[in-house]
Amino acid sequence: MGGVPGVPNSSTRTGELGGPDGPSGVRELNIPFDAQTKLAGHVRMVGSRRERGSGALRRWIYCCLTAAVGVLLLACPARAQTPPVSDTPPAPPDTISFIGGPGAAIPAGVILPAGKAVVWLGATSPPVFNERAEPGTRERYGDTKIQAGGVLRRIDEQLRPLGLSLADVVYLRVYLAPDPALGGIDRTGWQQAYLEQFGTLANPNRPAMAVLGVAALGDPDWLIEVEAFAVFPD
Repeated sequence: MGGVPGVPNSSTRTGELGGPDGPSGVRELNIPFDAQTKLAGHVRMVGSRRERGSGALRRWIYCCLTAAVGVLLLACPARAQTPPVSDTPPAPPDTISFIGGPGAAIPAGVILPAGKAVVWLGATSPPVFNERAEPGTRERYGDTKIQAGGVLRRIDEQLRPLGLSLADVVYLRVYLAPDPALGGIDRTGWQQAYLEQFGTLANPNRPAMAVLGVAALGDPDWLIEVEAFAVFPD
């Protein structure tokens, strides 16, 4: 290869046929030698930058993976503490039992033996407390505590002909409406009436329950209605 006239330190690359044209008939560019040197240095510099960039990317990915593995390792001991599920189904209980134990103030649920006969009483409304009071007045049905006490006595009266009582009640669903005199639901009044009938020496039974707040009941003077679920004893 020879230099290009008038251009110092240059070289000409010829095509495969020995002429200045390549195989495609397109003349190849003449690049000065010093320009080739600078171009090669630039290519090496770009390549080293790419290598440095790819190295930083690899380090970043490694750090992310390490952190993820650490989180998984921290979570694994908690999962390992979970007791294994037995392949053998548990035997059904022989007696009525409450979730949370018999001493729980309000059990979370109740477990019934298979084949037990049950009674489900619909929503029981409060009786009239003072028949002399005018309809629509607070004195006619009383406050939440008075109404709740009357409802629980009514439930007991409905169970007695069946040979049952409040001692056989395992679940209560309570509906409470706002007391206009208090400006809201009187949950304390319900609790006081409940503790007079359940968890006592005469009736140590404490059924599971759900207490629901509602806007109104069937009668505008009613502040409470209760559903009861009772089980026949052995």
